[in-house]
Amino acid sequence: MRTYEIIRADMGGYLPLYYADSAAVKNLLDRESTEVAALNADIYGVLAQFSIDTATWGLTYWERVLGIVTDESKPIGQRRGVIKSLLRGQGTVTAESLRNVAESFVNGTVEIIEQNTRGTVLVRFIDERGVPANLADVKRAIKEIIPAHLRVIFGFTYVSWADIEARGMTFNTLGGYTWDGLQPLFSLPWAELDDASMTWSEIGVYRWDEIQAVSL
Repeated sequence: MRTYEIIRADMGGYLPLYYADSAAVKNLLDRESTEVAALNADIYGVLAQFSIDTATWGLTYWERVLGIVTDESKPIGQRRGVIKSLLRGQGTVTAESLRNVAESFVNGTVEIIEQNTRGTVLVRFIDERGVPANLADVKRAIKEIIPAHLRVIFGFTYVSWADIEARGMTFNTLGGYTWDGLQPLFSLPWAELDDASMTWSEIGVYRWDEIQAVSL
């Protein structure tokens, strides 16, 4: 995109050198460059709406075409994910198409495991640890395209003790952290331990192997 500085330099370059010291010409170039730069930004802003990955205010039009109820309280990334999922879900449903739909909602890999003897499909989130914030949207999108006789099961990946040990952290070094302080280090939820209703103080009396047996 052409910025004000580039436009101003280009416009000045077309003028004879004797205009360089003219205050009136300088003011004219400044004003015109500002307007042209604003017009240029508006043009690029409109063009950006033609791509889902760059659209902002134009997402409303994408949603209208696909029959999606607009919810501007949702993060833009989630709204883009819903749009992509509907576009990717067209045609024959395969494991690949299900993966494409699920991955349109998350920043990472999704594994699809067909369990034909059980009549189920496992959707497992590999790279994104914990439960995705927009899981409800993922479920809704997959439910709309998957055959009715199949049951969908969702699998999630949580923090493991191996993840912690891989960082060279021991039980003693962990003692200087709270749960909230540790979570940003791994960008992971502590769902297993939370589900066990364990507090930091209660964990302090356990060894590593004992905690693992309780929480996993």
